[in-house]
Amino acid sequence: MPSAVVRISAALFAVFLFSVPSETQSEEPAAERVWFAVEERPRGQLRIEPFTIVSEGELVRFPSACAEGYVETSDQQKVAAKYLQPGQTYSVVFGGAAAGEVRVAALRPNAGIAEVTYEGPVKLRGKIKALAITEAPADFRVASRQIATKEERAAALELAREIFQQHGIPSEELPKVRVDFLTRTVLAPSPTSSWIGAFTLETGGEDDLQHNLFFIATQGAGKLEAELVWIRLSERTDEDEAAEFVDHADLLGDGHDEIVVRLTSTENHRYAVYRRSRDGVHWERAFMTGPMECR
Repeated sequence: MPSAVVRISAALFAVFLFSVPSETQSEEPAAERVWFAVEERPRGQLRIEPFTIVSEGELVRFPSACAEGYVETSDQQKVAAKYLQPGQTYSVVFGGAAAGEVRVAALRPNAGIAEVTYEGPVKLRGKIKALAITEAPADFRVASRQIATKEERAAALELAREIFQQHGIPSEELPKVRVDFLTRTVLAPSPTSSWIGAFTLETGGEDDLQHNLFFIATQGAGKLEAELVWIRLSERTDEDEAAEFVDHADLLGDGHDEIVVRLTSTENHRYAVYRRSRDGVHWERAFMTGPMECR
């Protein structure tokens, strides 16, 4: 009997010994998640542009050739080239859900942009943009972006005029406000609809100024109410800064959607990411890239 106990004890010790991980054993590093903007630019040609990397639950800037201190032979260039090689494929996300994939066709020299082909159900053209990611997104979501109805466009236009008036635009100029883009969607984790729109007011006449507005709104008491307002009122004819909606997605994988916006001007463009504030009602900017074009 004692010898049996000894044999059992020895066997248990052996199992314990080999089941304890070695302190020198290295864990597999988590794969980088890179997010890209997908858009048609120029007409008839789709392209992707990487703008952020998810690292330890945070959004960090993707290496850019326009960054201060950038050297062509640096590790930054290697990282940029790593994700834009012909033949590479990435999952497309539209309205928070998987929507096909893009395949890199050609890298544009010194631009950090690649031309791509697309296979999927969405017509990506003009102002209809999307996102792409290096790993397949969860497949339990259904794309929530919808074309706004005539009644929704009218309600959004009424809100846009109200916002312009609150920022000092005379009432006689308000009929000139036009809808550039408007979509209805659902921004997780909220189950209710949100409206995301971009609007332009061209004054004409001698001033010939262009004012631009972007907002996120939800249904309030009988009308739409803005949760985020981005507005630029031009003072000169050469000022033309606008916000273009790219798409929304759960960038960090925490169940909360972020909004990705392309901020354009006559000189350059950047990407901004907005996230719901702690009050759950408003939005705040959580991330901004540097200039994406070298001038």
